[in-house]
Amino acid sequence: MLKLVDSADPKPLDLQLVLENYATREIREMKDWLIRLPRIRLHFAPNNSLTGV
Repeated sequence: MLKLVDSADPKPLDLQLVLENYATREIREMKDWLIRLPRIRLHFAPNNSLTGV
């Protein structure tokens, strides 16, 4: 999904993504991908805080 977001968004803009699952950023593939795409920044909300939004 993040590849699709990256390809669809204008390149000069930074992307600020809010995620609920902190464990996502611990995955090696995710870390490597984020290093290659510094314009994408992840922000993590506490678990279950986005429920119903």
